[in-house]
Amino acid sequence: MTVHILPASLTTDEALHELIIQSLDEILGPNNELIAPRLPFDGYHLLAIDKDHKLAIISYDNKDGGKALLSGIAALEKFNASRALLYRLYPRLSEITTLNEDALSIENTRLIILAPQTIAGTRYLMQLLPNVSVFTYHALQINDDIGLLIEPSPQHTNGTKPSTTPAPSPIPEFRTGRFNLNEEEEMFFQEI
Repeated sequence: MTVHILPASLTTDEALHELIIQSLDEILGPNNELIAPRLPFDGYHLLAIDKDHKLAIISYDNKDGGKALLSGIAALEKFNASRALLYRLYPRLSEITTLNEDALSIENTRLIILAPQTIAGTRYLMQLLPNVSVFTYHALQINDDIGLLIEPSPQHTNGTKPSTTPAPSPIPEFRTGRFNLNEEEEMFFQEI
C-alpha cells in the first residue's frame, strides 16, 4: 500500500477543533480526560485533565498563534476568577477540587498554546511561567485522512529553563582601564 502525505489546509476553526480533540493523547499524554470541549471565554479553548491529573487549558487559533497566546492567558486568568460559574457549568471540576484544593489555581493549571507557526517571545514567557507550553501544529493529509503533526515549539526547551545570562565574553583590556604593566612600572606607580 502506498502512503501519500500532503500538507492540508484547515479552512475552519471547527475542523481544527475536532483534530485537536482527536490529538489529546499527543498533547496531554495517555489517560487524559476532556472536561469541556469549549470554554465560555473569548477565543478557542478546551479544558482537560492531563495524565498527571492536572487541569490544562488548551488555547488555539487557526490563523494567529499570537492571538491564541493572548486569549489563552486571558482564559487562564478568567478561569481562576470565575470558579463558581465553572463549577456549575462543569460539575467534574468540583470532584477534582475535593481531591486537591489548589487544583484550580493559576500555578497548578497548565496553559498549552497551539499555534500554526512559532510565536515570538515564547521562550521568555516560558521562563516566567513554567506552566505554559507552546506547540506548533501542521495539518497533514495522509491518504484520505487529515491529522495534526504537533511538535514542541522550536523555542520550547523540554522543561529545562534556558540560561538567561549569556556566556561571559572576555573584555578587551583597553576598555577595562587597566594596562598590563611590567614589574618595574608596577613598582613605580605603587610608590606614587
